[in-house]
Amino acid sequence: MGDARRSDRARRSRVALGVTAAAAALLAVWAASVPGIPRVISGPHLGPVTQYGADDDVFRPSSEVDARAFRSASVNGDSLAALVGWTAVGLVGLALLVVLALVLRALLRSLQGPRAVEADDTAGPDLARLGTALSEDAEERLVVLGRGTPAEGIIAAWDRLEDTLRAAGLTLSASRTSTETAVGVLRRFEVDEETLQSLAALYREAAWSHHELTEDHRATAEAALTRLAADLRAAVERQEAGSRA
Repeated sequence: MGDARRSDRARRSRVALGVTAAAAALLAVWAASVPGIPRVISGPHLGPVTQYGADDDVFRPSSEVDARAFRSASVNGDSLAALVGWTAVGLVGLALLVVLALVLRALLRSLQGPRAVEADDTAGPDLARLGTALSEDAEERLVVLGRGTPAEGIIAAWDRLEDTLRAAGLTLSASRTSTETAVGVLRRFEVDEETLQSLAALYREAAWSHHELTEDHRATAEAALTRLAADLRAAVERQEAGSRA
């Protein structure tokens, strides 16, 4: 259990560091995209234009520049560059805020995740009813485990376990997944923690991984389900004995 929590915290820390690095990169891009202050090159003012005579063809300019049109084109270019620059600043700033929010969320989850799970485990489902339903359905979980590929069998067995819990009156928490809810309730029956974590990990691997599972995975899941069923039967017997005393 301690190793699983340390692994989970390490994974969340890696995620937080990765997001923080992305935020730093976006901040650098943001700083680089801010439009700079245009530099003005000073110089001597030109004097009045010399009026050329009719015979001054040698000194007459071959072309003339419309100063007003030149200044207008320069102003329009500067305005477009400023618009593009500030639009980039706005987009990068928005992305930076989203990244910082994700970093804060990851850090809060890494600090509060384990405590929240344990707090939810103290809720009040009818454990006697849940334990009886799980014990009665133990054989069917093994049956569906043997169907299809190893991944399909493991997923079907875990889904049947969750369906049994829901049918027996367990309500899902809005802040937790169905898998987390099922694991939290099963812990209250004092089942073997390593067996429970192994079974839940096999389900997640079968449901989300991209590689194929083997018959060895199915055999591991079968052993975990068998041990879980034995622990649940013992818990139900203890509950019945306590209620008769």
